[in-house]
Amino acid sequence: MRYTYENKKVIKRNRSEVIDAFLDYDNMHEWQPSLCRVELKKGAYRKEGHLVQLTYLTEGESTYTMNETIVDMKLPHKIVVQYQMGSVINTQTNYFEHYGADTLWIVETIFDFKEEPEHNEMTFQRRTRKGMTQFKRYVEGL
Repeated sequence: MRYTYENKKVIKRNRSEVIDAFLDYDNMHEWQPSLCRVELKKGAYRKEGHLVQLTYLTEGESTYTMNETIVDMKLPHKIVVQYQMGSVINTQTNYFEHYGADTLWIVETIFDFKEEPEHNEMTFQRRTRKGMTQFKRYVEGL
């Protein structure tokens, strides 16, 4: 099964600032508050092909881990990131466009499931929009 959707946000910062914040693993917890650990497993941070393990704490105090790989990077325009947790693969193609003095951030999201997902597509879309809004607020507050 596959879910595919697109979201857009205008961020009131220039493209360079937005991309720097997007790739700043030291401060990722600032806009992803449940993120409790970032561990480089392969390659170098901010480089195509890197493998980073992200560990999150749930409200029930348990943790879950997902792997992040930068699949393709054509800066300053595009970053393709793939996240894998178990048999679920989430590919996000992030576009960063000039929008006057601001940045238009476009995220094309594809979720691939080997089994029927526990949640419907709207649940995944809401989570993506929430994460984008948190990132936008963080970057605009810098």
